[in-house]
Amino acid sequence: TNQNGDAVKTLEVETESVFVYSSVEGGVEKNQVNAVSGRTASEENSALQMPDAISPAFPKQASEILKLDAAGLIAINALYDDYRDQYNEKYSELREIGITLDESDSDEMEIYKRVKDLNTQAMEFVERLEIRFFEDLTALTGISNEDKNLVMLKRFRERQRLIVDQQDQSGFSRDETKAVDLVDLYLFSRKTQNLRTSVSGETYGTLLRVLNDYHSNIDGPFRNYVESSDKFKRTQDAMRMLWRTDGDSGASPSGEVADRMRDRWLEDFTNSRDSKRQYLLANQEIISNLLTSINENDYWNVRMVFIREAYPDVFRSADDASQMIAIALTLPSLTPEQISQLKQYSEQYRFDYWNLCEDMIRLYESNAEAQTQSNAWMNQQDMQREIEKETLRFQRKELYDRAQLMLRMILTDDQIKDIPGLRPSADNAAKWGKGNNGKGNEGK
Repeated sequence: TNQNGDAVKTLEVETESVFVYSSVEGGVEKNQVNAVSGRTASEENSALQMPDAISPAFPKQASEILKLDAAGLIAINALYDDYRDQYNEKYSELREIGITLDESDSDEMEIYKRVKDLNTQAMEFVERLEIRFFEDLTALTGISNEDKNLVMLKRFRERQRLIVDQQDQSGFSRDETKAVDLVDLYLFSRKTQNLRTSVSGETYGTLLRVLNDYHSNIDGPFRNYVESSDKFKRTQDAMRMLWRTDGDSGASPSGEVADRMRDRWLEDFTNSRDSKRQYLLANQEIISNLLTSINENDYWNVRMVFIREAYPDVFRSADDASQMIAIALTLPSLTPEQISQLKQYSEQYRFDYWNLCEDMIRLYESNAEAQTQSNAWMNQQDMQREIEKETLRFQRKELYDRAQLMLRMILTDDQIKDIPGLRPSADNAAKWGKGNNGKGNEGK
């Protein structure tokens, strides 16, 4: 609302972002905003960057982890408000500088150096701000600086300030793995909010004990990953500038210069790739040890949270017919025979699908353990894993197509129309009405 209390913005909340609708002259302006940092998509992609601020959900969750009383919760909320005000003020200052640089006609190398210096200053500013935040928190609440939960939260924020852009920087391949921070995933992520309340107290206590010591096992691999990724990005930037500069004269790097740049690029690429593998492997080992310590009732849920986040390619919804089958089982027009056939096929499909998923999980886990020769794009084992990965993807797509075929064989034409995404035939979509979402050709 504005100062008069009139509604001027509507928030449409999604998992990771918010759409902000603002009243502007002549209509409504829509911007996608990061739910944690509060930045628009264009600001997220800006060369000028500040580390993400502490999440608004942090005070409440941290107070529960630290077992603060009501007075402690008030204290941490007050400290957070002050922290966020200072952060936002610095961010606004940085944003204005960014706008000025975007409009500047200065030399590209000068702008690049200026941006680098400003990003370093922003990093140092947020670091000082958070050191003071935790110092004030211990002073106001009486928590010991040696408290394991407090140390865990401090080290967690140190890693968050150094977060890596995990988009594939090489431009040649899609990376299907994600370097997950387990403290963030299990204690702060929206995706695990239900998990935190559904697991037993014993399991949550075990999880907290493992995460208390998480930094001692992950900080080394994580910093190596950050440093190698930053170095690779700088090499990428240098190569783009070199090509662009030579392009002005109609030339391109060649000879000894091109050879040195190619060798440097390959070295930095392999270092970044291998450091990420080491980080993933460290996480896998921690998860493996955690799973051996929790009860069977919580085992599957705790494991699946990690798998879905670390290996998102495994459970791509586009290649899973589970929802179609589940919807088909709810159709009120089903005959007893159809219900029996659908239940029987549902069990078979679930068995086949999970077998493929487990094979893909094992492949990704083995990839984290891989040892590729230094400065090599890939070796024979890497190529074999890529072939196995594509084979599993093909088998999963084939299973998905076969599930659609089975549903078409079991259901009537009218029932098929009630299953979103189910194609009425195996023909090309253009033959039965592309864009009809399985509704056939009624509109033609």
